Amino acid sequence: MDVLETYVELMRRYVPSAAVRIIIGLGGGFWEEQKPIRDASFLEALCKVAPTLLDDYEVSFEGSLELVQSCSIEIPVKNFSELHAQIRETSEHVEIYMDTPYHCNLILHRPLVKTDLAWNLGYYGEKVKIAILDTGVDETHPDIKLSYSTNVSEEGDSRDLRGHGTHVAVIAAGRGKTGGYGLGVAPNADLISIKVLPGRISTVIKGMEIAFKKGADVLNLSLGGPGEPWDPDGKALHNLYLKGVVSSVAAGNSGPKHGTIEAPASNPSSIAVAAVNRKIEVTEYSSRGPPIGGHVKPDIAAPGGDHKTPIISGRSKYIIDREHVFYRDYYLKLCGTSMATPFVTGAIALVIQALRENGFNVKGEEWSNTVKAIILSTAAKMKASIWEVGAGLLDIEKAVKKAEKTDTPLKYTHPETPPPIAPPTSYMTSTTLTPAVIIPLSKIMEKTDLPVLSQEAKNLITAVKRDAGKKALTLLSQLCPPTEILDSLLTLRKVKEGEPTIIREVNQTLNILTQTYHINLPNIEYEN
Repeated sequence: MDVLETYVELMRRYVPSAAVRIIIGLGGGFWEEQKPIRDASFLEALCKVAPTLLDDYEVSFEGSLELVQSCSIEIPVKNFSELHAQIRETSEHVEIYMDTPYHCNLILHRPLVKTDLAWNLGYYGEKVKIAILDTGVDETHPDIKLSYSTNVSEEGDSRDLRGHGTHVAVIAAGRGKTGGYGLGVAPNADLISIKVLPGRISTVIKGMEIAFKKGADVLNLSLGGPGEPWDPDGKALHNLYLKGVVSSVAAGNSGPKHGTIEAPASNPSSIAVAAVNRKIEVTEYSSRGPPIGGHVKPDIAAPGGDHKTPIISGRSKYIIDREHVFYRDYYLKLCGTSMATPFVTGAIALVIQALRENGFNVKGEEWSNTVKAIILSTAAKMKASIWEVGAGLLDIEKAVKKAEKTDTPLKYTHPETPPPIAPPTSYMTSTTLTPAVIIPLSKIMEKTDLPVLSQEAKNLITAVKRDAGKKALTLLSQLCPPTEILDSLLTLRKVKEGEPTIIREVNQTLNILTQTYHINLPNIEYEN
């Protein structure tokens, strides 16, 4: 049973008032025969369902996703089965997916990947467009210069209120105006910010569409969630790859178990990035392969830091000063595959610049294959398996030197290596949330809203409280990692400063959460 079916089953039994967001994929040929339709008639034509019937089912049309010939809708769970049956009866080759909430992959490193040596060769990312699809980027940060910024997230505020996107953007293309920590791998690249988080699969796909229309050469996706390689987000990433746009994607923070690669990093066309620490050891949290399908993932490793030596990068001025240790006003320390990913994104920008200046001129899939091959074939071997770090540690100097000499299309194939476990049939996570955390969360929810968390997560917390059991806990663990709950509680602490009863319950829950999952937050003092 997949995520969508499990969620609908649980909601119909335990939270019958809930709604579900779904993506409906078009069958072959439909798109060519119809002009793009941008309103509810799109859904009527797709499903061959009368408008009055859609009204009866209380369907809300959220928008079309042209990149993957799909649309997103919301429907009460009580009506889902009837609509699903109607679609199956009247429509051929139509696929339905849950529009899953996505999260950030968050939990002195430039020399590890030889960035400075690449700069000595004259490559800084000139005339290369990097699109950061994240929580937004703080345009006021002195190390940031954006050529374009937009917001398609589920948050009305276009600012980077969580700080994640700004941190990632500075690693990839910080200008270095405030000092060494603000100097990114490709400081002269053209930087595009597309705020897609908080959001879900459909908002990420919309962000991809905008990035393509704005001429992005490489996408940074320091995000992910449960899913299969060829779910709509994976298809979108692959379709861009065929058009010559490469995506650097966080592998996920669900290690150390194997089979924990998140989507869309699991798609074969991604460059899935694992994380290493300062000792060039794969971090415990970094997700491992194989993914569903059994192909090799991750593809490469880069510095992601750990709790002892986190990555220091840009800080959004809007982020709430919460759990982090700050370096001056412009920096903060984070770790995760989110941080490793923009190292690779910046490296790709330098490789693209070198290829163009070398006169290499192919397009589409051949271009993407060549860029990916250069990045992976020049990686330094590590004392870790291919299912942990792919081709090895990013080596930017070797990559740009190879790009300077490349005159014919290349393609890289990971060597055939038996996987350490049988490829999973569904997304796995190494962390399972426990009732010890969920019960106090549900008590807080009785008094106030939990910010940051998706409605799906809140519904599942309610279901757990109503004795939905292990199935609900497992699904909640997939859709909402402990770091999302942490974000929610820390945000709530700030919002409810003047309400001591709620603050006390929040602090108690934070204490349980940090002790259960060994999260080190040195700045937090819990007052019971």
